Amino acid sequence: MEKYIYISDNMVQKKFWLNLLDQWLENNIIYIEDSKYNDTIFWHNEVANASCFLSSLWQIGGRGLLECAVTRKNGSQDSGRADLFIYYQDEIEYYIECKFTRICNDYLPQLEKAKDQCDSIKDAPDVPRMGIVFISPCINNNLTIEKIRKSLEGKNEAYIITQLTLDKELTYEGKQYKHLFMVAITQVS
Repeated sequence: MEKYIYISDNMVQKKFWLNLLDQWLENNIIYIEDSKYNDTIFWHNEVANASCFLSSLWQIGGRGLLECAVTRKNGSQDSGRADLFIYYQDEIEYYIECKFTRICNDYLPQLEKAKDQCDSIKDAPDVPRMGIVFISPCINNNLTIEKIRKSLEGKNEAYIITQLTLDKELTYEGKQYKHLFMVAITQVS
């Protein structure tokens, strides 16, 4: 299997993100191979993908929480949960809001939703926020890494894109996929 990780020039802590995403892709490969190409984490939901992301962080020496309590700015509901809170070696911290989509051309609206949720966190204003979109089997197979890059460039934000190209195809809802897995990550603050 071939792993692809693109990190924009303005992304901070590149080595950390490269190590984390490499481990995350590796964990996805292990799961696919253990299922004999009959299942993948990406076919499930946001929580399954975020859990794999978090376990990858722990494997490289970081720590974090899934669904951690936060205080929100929005109206009467003054408390809530952030999808992830991660930290690494006392120098890297992020609140992360995750989204999941099965429709490839839906990732930008989902990214905006994640960013809006990040903006609503009142806690620790000095801790950076990040939005993540896990893009599951693309119903529209015309989506490419280059199309994602072009859609994110010029937004004055940092981003990371990953793709996993499989050695053999997986079948999902009667369709064959070989380039299933992309995740767009944009730094919110």
